[in-house]
Amino acid sequence: MTMILRTIIAALSLLMAVPALHAQDSDYPGATDFRTVQRPAKSFIIGAMHIDNDEYVIPIGTVANSATHPGKSIKVTGPIDALAYAGSKTTSTLSAYGFLSSQLIKAGYTQVWACARATCGSAFALAQILDQPLIDSIHEGSWPNWMINDLNAINEDIRYGVFRKGGEYMLVLTSLSPGYPSGVLLVRVNGPANEPVLPANANDQ
Repeated sequence: MTMILRTIIAALSLLMAVPALHAQDSDYPGATDFRTVQRPAKSFIIGAMHIDNDEYVIPIGTVANSATHPGKSIKVTGPIDALAYAGSKTTSTLSAYGFLSSQLIKAGYTQVWACARATCGSAFALAQILDQPLIDSIHEGSWPNWMINDLNAINEDIRYGVFRKGGEYMLVLTSLSPGYPSGVLLVRVNGPANEPVLPANANDQ
């Protein structure tokens, strides 16, 4: 077997391995679920982030087309944890959002603001504002690409809600683009400092 042929076979093997990993139930290395929120069925973690303490701008109003920052918002300071999930290609944004929001309400959270599709203003721009810090935090592998594909619904099919319990906020984004896995983004702001979803330094993946 020639060296060129071996190189071609090795390259093809790598290309075949990437989508295969996305089809598995393999969580992002080191990531754990939020203790109080069960993940949607048949989903796995494709991204995770923890920041010990920072200011977070929470969108609570419509977002203009191509905006890079939210319009109406509130600023909250504290620990920041984010998880992105990929799930079934047939899971609607309605069912995923309902599954997650019902858990939060049962746990004592109150809905502050919510939108769906056109009522978000530009749903695509809102999704990008919410997921970009998590995408930027991961520097290796295909995880950032998966988050872009699964969270930034090009058809603007997303649902988003902000929930509050005391001084803690939970943001819920569900999305679906035809042909791609359904996406979920959960962001917790000012939650318990001793419950990070990712160990220290794990974002250096």
